[in-house]
Amino acid sequence: MRSWHSFFDMLQFPVKVLFIACVLMGFGEVLANPQIMTIITVNDTVLTISYGLRFAGSFIFANFPLLVVIKMVGRRHDSSTPIFAAILGYIVFLISCSFFAPQTYNNEFYASIIGIEVNMEEFNIVSDTMMYPFQTGLFAAIAVIWCTRFSYRNTRRHSSDGWLGYIDRDTLSVILTMILSIAAGFLLTMFWPLMINLIVNVMRFIAEDITNPINLFVYGIFDRVMALLNLSTISHNAFWFGSYGGSWISESGLNYYGDVGVWTAQQGAMIVSNGAGRLITPYYLINFFAVPAIAIVFWVLNTNPEERKRYFSFMIIAILVSIGFGSILPFEFFLLLTAPFLLVIHLVVSGLLFGILQNIGVFIGYTYNGSLTYANPGSVFNLLAYFNDTYTRGNLYLFLIVGVIVFIFYFLLAYLYYSYLALDFINLGKHTIIDQFLDSIGGLGNVRNLHAGPTKITVKVINPQIVDFNKLHETGVGKIIENRDGYNIYFGSDSIMIRRAVIKRIRGN
Repeated sequence: MRSWHSFFDMLQFPVKVLFIACVLMGFGEVLANPQIMTIITVNDTVLTISYGLRFAGSFIFANFPLLVVIKMVGRRHDSSTPIFAAILGYIVFLISCSFFAPQTYNNEFYASIIGIEVNMEEFNIVSDTMMYPFQTGLFAAIAVIWCTRFSYRNTRRHSSDGWLGYIDRDTLSVILTMILSIAAGFLLTMFWPLMINLIVNVMRFIAEDITNPINLFVYGIFDRVMALLNLSTISHNAFWFGSYGGSWISESGLNYYGDVGVWTAQQGAMIVSNGAGRLITPYYLINFFAVPAIAIVFWVLNTNPEERKRYFSFMIIAILVSIGFGSILPFEFFLLLTAPFLLVIHLVVSGLLFGILQNIGVFIGYTYNGSLTYANPGSVFNLLAYFNDTYTRGNLYLFLIVGVIVFIFYFLLAYLYYSYLALDFINLGKHTIIDQFLDSIGGLGNVRNLHAGPTKITVKVINPQIVDFNKLHETGVGKIIENRDGYNIYFGSDSIMIRRAVIKRIRGN
C-alpha cells in the first residue's frame, strides 16, 4: 500500500499539469468558438492566441508520457543525471521505434511524437518514405523509466579502476540508458503488433453494430481505457472520423465517415441527426454531472473548517473547468491514483451511459472538422449551437434528466465509498491499521485534534516527541507533512474511515 501512495505522490504533479493543459485547450477553443464570435468581435490576434493555446494544451496531452518519465525518475534520485538520461532515453526509444517499426498498419497507429519522424529519402534507403514511431502511450514511459533506473542504480558501483575507468558514473549511466532504450524500442516493435491486433479486434467487434447498446457499452469502457493509456487518438481516429464510427451520404453524393464527421456534416446541412453523436453524448454527462459530483463530495467530507475554506475555491474552479472546458482525463487519473475501485465503477458506468443513451435516443454530438489533436468535446460551449435546434433541444431535456441521475449516483457512490467502504476494500486488517496508527502517534491520550479529508488525516498532537514516524510509514502512509494544523498524514482514500474509528474510540473512553 505504501508503494501505491508513493506512486500517487510522484504522479500527482503530471496530472496537475494535465489539468492545466485542459484549461489551455479549453480557453483556445472558447476564443475560436463560432457561437462566441457571434457575440463578440474576434480579430486575427485573438484567433492567433486561441490557436497557440490549443496547440500548447494538445502538445502537453500528446507528450504526457514524457512528463511521467521525468517526474518518476527525478523523484527517486537526488540528482539531475537520471532526468537527462531519461529524456535522451525517451528520444532514442522513439527513434528506434521509427526505424524498426513496420510501416504497414493504418496511419492512426503511428505518430510524430515530440516531432520525431524519419525521412528515409535522406538515407537513400527508400525514396520519398516517412517513418514514424508506433503510438505506444504510457508503455513507452514504463520502458524508459525501467531502463533509466536500472542504468543509474548499477552505474553507482562503477569504479575508476576498471577498463572504462575514464568514464565517470553519470556519463556511463546516460550511455547505458540510451543503449537499453534503443534495445527496448526494438523489442517493443517486435511485440507491439500483438497489441495492435488486439485493439483492431476490439474495434471491429464494436463496429459490427455501432447502434447495439452492448457494443456501445464495450466502446465506452474501451474508449476510457485507451485514454488512460494515452492511446485514445487511435480509437478516436477510427470512430470519430473513420468508417468504424458509421457513414452518411449527403444529397450531393458525398460520403462522410465517423461519428463526429457525420454529425458535423449533418449540422452544416441543417439535417436532423439520425444517431450521430452517440459516441460523444456521455462526455457531456461526465463533464457536467459526474466530475462536479466528485468535487463536491471532496469538499463535503473534509472535516477541517480551514481546509474546507481553502478547498472551496478549487472546487468551484474544477467544476467550472469541467463544464466549460472538459476535464475527463485528469479526473480519471485522479481516481486511479486515489481510489482505483471508484475508477473501475466509473469505467463501467461510462460504458452503461453509451448503451443507455442509445436506447433512449439521446444524441448530442460534437461539431468539429479540424485536427484530432485539438479536439476537446463535452464542454458547455459545444452545446451553444444546439439550443436553437428544435430536435436537439428536445434531446437536451432528456439529457438533463439523465444528468441529474448521474450526479446523484456519483455523489452517493463517492460519499459512501470514502465514508464507509474504502478501508474495507483496501485493508483486510482494518482494526490493525487503526491500532498501528494510534500507536505511532502516541496513543489516544496524545491526540489534541483530528481531522480528515478523502486523501489525508490531519492530526495535532499534545507531545510531538513521542510520535514515531517510522511506524507511521509502516502503516502504509505515503508522506507526512508538518504545518500549523499539525501533521498531514496521507493515508489515501481510507483516511476518513480511520478518523471516524479513532473518534469513536476517543468518545468511548
